[in-house]
Amino acid sequence: MSTEDANMAKNKVESERQAIVYVAAMVPSLLWHLGWAYLRMRRRANREGRFFYRALVKEGVPREVAAELANEYSSSISLTRFIREGFSRLTS
Repeated sequence: MSTEDANMAKNKVESERQAIVYVAAMVPSLLWHLGWAYLRMRRRANREGRFFYRALVKEGVPREVAAELANEYSSSISLTRFIREGFSRLTS
């Protein structure tokens, strides 16, 4: 192996190492942003669930049924379901 080939291999290894360090450094930031996005989405779903409940009651739907439907509507955003579905897509 020539010294030029050795230098190219060394540069490739160093470049790969830098890429891994960069990605590892970005993971906490990515998780932070994803967490905030999820919380905003949950808050919006809860607010829309309240609006949905009020509209159902206003239209004459019994309060118990309206509460159940609104709860189902607002709980449709679930972190565990997102994770489960995401991993199932990755593994299939």
